Amino acid sequence: MARTLPRKAMTGAAPRIRRKRLSWRSLAVMDNTRPALMFDDMGRLVLGHADDPDQQALYRNLQGSSEVLAQRLEHIAQAVGRIDNANGMHLGTGLLVAPGIVVTARHVAHGLNIMGPTAANRPFVDFRPVPDATASPLRVTVLNVLAGDISHGGNATPDLPDIAILQIDPVPGVTPVRINVRNGFDPLVAAAWPALAVIGFPAFPAAGVPAAAASTVERVFGEPDADHFRRKCLGLGQAAQAQLSGTLDIYCGHDCATMPGCSGGPVIEVASGDVVGVHVSGEFLSENNAQVFSATVRHFNVAWTTKKNRKLVEELSKHSL
Repeated sequence: MARTLPRKAMTGAAPRIRRKRLSWRSLAVMDNTRPALMFDDMGRLVLGHADDPDQQALYRNLQGSSEVLAQRLEHIAQAVGRIDNANGMHLGTGLLVAPGIVVTARHVAHGLNIMGPTAANRPFVDFRPVPDATASPLRVTVLNVLAGDISHGGNATPDLPDIAILQIDPVPGVTPVRINVRNGFDPLVAAAWPALAVIGFPAFPAAGVPAAAASTVERVFGEPDADHFRRKCLGLGQAAQAQLSGTLDIYCGHDCATMPGCSGGPVIEVASGDVVGVHVSGEFLSENNAQVFSATVRHFNVAWTTKKNRKLVEELSKHSL
């Protein structure tokens, strides 16, 4: 029997967190995007809405195809945290890859605005399935941007990978998940694009979802209300050709369910269960893009554009399988 998420779990009176003002135009869902699955308070994959036949079918296929796969995705998910800046604004998602080390998107790190030596004004990473502003051992402070060039703004360029590595306080009870920077698929020569999964924390746009996008968003994520989008979720899909001009050698496209706030979330190759990249960008009804670790390391091992890029590649390789 499928596990479902109780309605009351979506509407609890948890303390509110200020949210970054996110444009609905960055909602990276498409007409063929599969419904997102959710993680319950115990970190288990569940149906967000039991009455959605598409979501029921996706859940059955996932559970039936491989119980080991579902367990692997749940294991990765426990190491996925939501990244908020010092003002409590939800900026993105990150993966704990080693004790005190989180991999995320560079544009997320750029928005952290780390300042001052005390925990009172530092950003947070919260690893709970439903983060909130309350104190928890799973809500820890960000200490530093360890690698990733955040000095040139938040936009990716061919010479500036959209990956960063954060140093955080120790987080008890969360097991790090190593990434695969050596054997991931090649975005340029993939004969058959692999099935992928993305884990992240959707952020509800401050202005709400307009009528033009509401039906698609509701089909993929369920009822579009702010409480629903506080929960850690999983999108399943397929890799494709990237749509980012000038950077095709290190990016791939995909059609996994994501929203603003999922940037920096781990991209998992379903066949191997390995984390092979991070989700970095999307455009409503148009495209979704991820940066592939193995292609990034290969590219910047040849083209050392800056010392900061070299530091990033060294750190990624250090935390690889």
